[in-house]
Amino acid sequence: MNKPKLEVGDRVIWNGKNAKIIRVTPLGRYVVDVGDTSVMTYGQNLKKLEEKDMEDNTQAITIIRDGNKTLAIYTSRGGMTDITKTAVARCHPDDEYDFEIGSDIAYSRLMGFPEVSKAAKKENEQLKERIRDLEISNTSWAENFAQLKRNKDTAVHNLGEEKANLKEQLSKQKEINKELVDEHAELIRDYAHATNRIDDLEEQLSKQKEINKELVDENEKSKDKVKELESMNADLTSEAQYLERKVKRFADECEKLEAEIEKLKPSNKEIKVCDTVEIVNSKACYSLYEEWIDKYLPKFANQWNEFHDPKNGDIGIVMAKAKHYRSGEMLYAVLIGEKVYIMGKEGIKLHNR
Repeated sequence: MNKPKLEVGDRVIWNGKNAKIIRVTPLGRYVVDVGDTSVMTYGQNLKKLEEKDMEDNTQAITIIRDGNKTLAIYTSRGGMTDITKTAVARCHPDDEYDFEIGSDIAYSRLMGFPEVSKAAKKENEQLKERIRDLEISNTSWAENFAQLKRNKDTAVHNLGEEKANLKEQLSKQKEINKELVDEHAELIRDYAHATNRIDDLEEQLSKQKEINKELVDENEKSKDKVKELESMNADLTSEAQYLERKVKRFADECEKLEAEIEKLKPSNKEIKVCDTVEIVNSKACYSLYEEWIDKYLPKFANQWNEFHDPKNGDIGIVMAKAKHYRSGEMLYAVLIGEKVYIMGKEGIKLHNR
């Protein structure tokens, strides 16, 4: 048969008392109001009061055993009337539990009767028996006490001699301990000095490590820079050698062309390719016209630099000429040393050919 489900507001019996459930916890425990206090308990400790139980008007005395205790419970049921009185009789741990005796004592206490009758007589007989046992035990205890006193006197004498020996040993040990304490204090001072020295060395080592790391990083950067410069130097050397050979070939060609031009003896003074010219106005240099070089002198494009102008009086060779795509002005590519400059007509003049 399933136990009725308990809810807040139900009237229940807890520990023999009427109570009311006022809260149910999330873990399934019940908080019940028992007169002047509240308790938390499990559902199996509660019995739900049905309406018929609360309406009955009965009186009863219930005697139950709880371990070595016997409980006499007086109840008066009428509406919501609570238990009016409870009495308890506890059995001594050394005695054997007797429900009849416990019931008699608990009932007498509940009703306010003197605790006599056969329960008291039986208890009296038990007490007399225990007194006899104690008297017998007392005689044996007296003999044991006398032996213990003799043992005590012997032990006191032995302890006196041992105490004297221990006192002498303690005095010697104190002297040894004093020497050890002095030595320990000296070791502590030496340790403190060594610790301070170690701290200083560790701090110096930490700083030196930082310096070494910076030097290593700087050295690595320097190595990378040296490699980069070596690579650039190799490239520049190779390019310079190439340009020297190229310039020499052009110089040879120009000499041949000059010789042929000299033979032709032109009647006008127009500046032509391979003519030798002098810079007379460096401001007439087109230092941003990269498209012109890429179109009319692409082989020398790497020898032309933006934002670089020649100096007045510089002597160079005309390597190409073509008109400005917008203004129509004739422009000239002039090779001076290893650099090429784009010059307007008003910036150059024919030199001794």
